Amino acid sequence: IIVRAGGGGVAGAFLSELPKPGRGVLGSGECFVFTLAPEEKVYRWREPQPKVFCCCEPTKLNIGGGNAGYALRIDECLDVGSSSACETFATEGSLFDSEHFNIASVEIIMFR
Repeated sequence: IIVRAGGGGVAGAFLSELPKPGRGVLGSGECFVFTLAPEEKVYRWREPQPKVFCCCEPTKLNIGGGNAGYALRIDECLDVGSSSACETFATEGSLFDSEHFNIASVEIIMFR
């Protein structure tokens, strides 16, 4: 998943499983989040961080988690997102310039 924010910035996530609502927490330690602009950086899961990789709700896709927040959260219309510090991937803050942002575009690439 690659997200371009309306105000600039590009970030995304690699998920080891296809998100499906109502299945609880999905994924494995293969999942990671990343930024591409303004700088390239990868955030990977490592023990003993929480194993909250991906959770798909009826109205939101949540990537990462823990007590702090989600590394990436996308709403059901794919037009609004948020990002904050996340324990799962040890991000220190938002992957974008601000915690809440409008989404300019979303790209989803699937490998089988």
